Amino acid sequence: MTPTEAFWNVLREFRDDTLIIQIILTIAASISVWLILFRPGKRTDSFTKIFLSFAFAWNGVACFIIYCGKSMIAKFLGGPLYLVIAFLFLVCL
Repeated sequence: MTPTEAFWNVLREFRDDTLIIQIILTIAASISVWLILFRPGKRTDSFTKIFLSFAFAWNGVACFIIYCGKSMIAKFLGGPLYLVIAFLFLVCL
């Protein structure tokens, strides 16, 4: 198996195992965009920051650290980077 096939297999497995969370994230992103367009304000900003923080934390842990954990770059660079971005969204609240 080539590295490219292994990569796509990992992503396919991640997609299949986390489909429910991905649907929830898509719905929350849609709500966030709707709020930004039609109800701008501090509550919308807070909701969007919380959503983005959760989304980045989820991708950092689930995708980079757990599913792509065999790759040292994903485990020690990608995952922590996404977690730092998630933390910064929370700090920005």
